[in-house]
Amino acid sequence: MRWLYSGLMWLAQPLLRRKLIRRGRAEPGYLHAVPERWGHYTQAPGCGFVWIHAVSLGETRAAALLLTALRAHLPGMRLLLTHGTATGREEGAKLLQADDVQVWQPW
Repeated sequence: MRWLYSGLMWLAQPLLRRKLIRRGRAEPGYLHAVPERWGHYTQAPGCGFVWIHAVSLGETRAAALLLTALRAHLPGMRLLLTHGTATGREEGAKLLQADDVQVWQPW
């Protein structure tokens, strides 16, 4: 099944890139770190991260409450924060600490 998914994603890339460019004209944040959309990360997280996926702005704001509680119970916690929208990613940047990593959730 993986070969099927990989093949479909390869075939869909021109359409996805066109969609990303169109979205980026309206919201420039979508054009930030484009290779991450295909799983190519410059800051690859290793082990020991708590991964929170907050797709949208609303989910990121809700995740802020969860992060406050997690950081209180797990001092020194390192966060991997992923997003699907530019507004969510922008809001998520405010939640990061020194060793945290923020990336796009790949398509």
